[in-house]
Amino acid sequence: MAFTVPADVKNRPVAVIGAGTLGRRIALMLATRGSEVRIYDKSKEAGEAARAYVVENVAEVAAGIEGGSPGRAGVTDDMAEALAGAWLVVEAVPERLGAPTCPPDRASC
Repeated sequence: MAFTVPADVKNRPVAVIGAGTLGRRIALMLATRGSEVRIYDKSKEAGEAARAYVVENVAEVAAGIEGGSPGRAGVTDDMAEALAGAWLVVEAVPERLGAPTCPPDRASC
């Protein structure tokens, strides 16, 4: 099945789940296309730091991209709010290295 980008993406937000180093940089790049970017993180401090990073850098980065246009970033700790109306969702949360991925008997791996 082929994916078709929705026709109304200019009027819909994108959501970035995770406000760490990767999430904030993804949010910045999405915002350079004039998009509304919603950053979700359970930590309000991390979310605000990511939003501040985007706000601080978006104009300069967008100016260096052909067709770039500074967008806006918001932050929330409410997943439903972050996802409402989003046409694209990017997950950027840390992997839990060392966490069990198979049961000890490995029967269902």
